[in-house]
Amino acid sequence: MYGRVVSAHVVKDMRGRSSSFGYVELSNSDEVDDLIHALDGADFLGSILYVSRTAHRVFQRQ
Repeated sequence: MYGRVVSAHVVKDMRGRSSSFGYVELSNSDEVDDLIHALDGADFLGSILYVSRTAHRVFQRQ
């Protein structure tokens, strides 16, 4: 609907329950801007969505 999802991750607490936030990677920057414009501040099942960009990080084992 807002672009092709490359990856998605729901952050969970120590008990395995959703921490009420997550990360979605889309295929290109224009799709990200459209998604943010459409969904930031929108109501979803009685909760307000906060949508913004985050820094892209690559995690490596050391």
